[in-house]
Amino acid sequence: MKKLYLFLAIITLSFTVNAQLKSNDFLLEGRSNFSNEKKSANSENKGSTETPDFVKLNEAGVKKALVEKNYPEAIVLFNQAIEANPNCFVCRYNIGRSQVKIGKLNEAAEIFRKLIEQWPDFANAHSSLGETLSEKGLFRESLASYEKALSLSPDDCTTLTNYALSLQNVGEYKKALEYLDKALKIDPDLAEAHSNRGLTLFVMGRQKDALVSMKKAFQLRPEVPEIRNNLGVILDHFGKKKEALKHFEEAVRLKPDYAEAQYNLALCYLERGDRDAAYRQMKTLEESNFELAQQLKGAIWGKYVVNAPSPNND
Repeated sequence: MKKLYLFLAIITLSFTVNAQLKSNDFLLEGRSNFSNEKKSANSENKGSTETPDFVKLNEAGVKKALVEKNYPEAIVLFNQAIEANPNCFVCRYNIGRSQVKIGKLNEAAEIFRKLIEQWPDFANAHSSLGETLSEKGLFRESLASYEKALSLSPDDCTTLTNYALSLQNVGEYKKALEYLDKALKIDPDLAEAHSNRGLTLFVMGRQKDALVSMKKAFQLRPEVPEIRNNLGVILDHFGKKKEALKHFEEAVRLKPDYAEAQYNLALCYLERGDRDAAYRQMKTLEESNFELAQQLKGAIWGKYVVNAPSPNND
């Protein structure tokens, strides 16, 4: 029996720079939810005079991150903003978000922890710390950070959804479903919540409901490769092989180094009898995930392995 891989998506939604950012991704100076909860160090330090320089540098960094996805250069701009105003806590937060994007999770976690020490009511920092711990596979450790964030901002759909993801990863499926439903009651168009809800339902054995949720996620965000992959897995479960294949192919087209989708696509090719196509996917997969490629190799060649007769010494 083939094993298809699902993907639980942590939300790091991108918004246009000129819109108010409602996720825990990047923040523009003066537009963070935290600025309304407590005065920042910028206003507390009477000796510091705000100038537009650090504001513009921070905004340039946000644009560099969100539009160009160039996180190293964004970090340079955020650091320049901090040089212009050492008390720009939003700039430091944005460096942490950039570190998450490039996989420097230990560095990101340290930034968020220091921000929390100075501003304990900074909900986004708690949520981002939870996300960082979750990305490191420390799901139980992430729960406390998410819970603190939700105590400060109970209707934050991003945190609700990411909290549910960690709950799902520690096996608390029913509780995860409750938080996903809460997020979707607040924002019915949150595709990642629909996707993660579909996966939670799937592992709970509610496959028909899972398909409904995953189709809704796909309707909202067809350009997200993880959603394509997940929908393909569930469609394959229902025997809809052609539809599943198309979604796996599109997931790989959208994200060429997406190892799980490459693996799933190769298995679909193999099931259709196209060993050459499956082999090509395996060679590509070796570059992104060698361990998964080895599993795929066993699936491709396994049925051709025979027991050789022992030499006859007579």
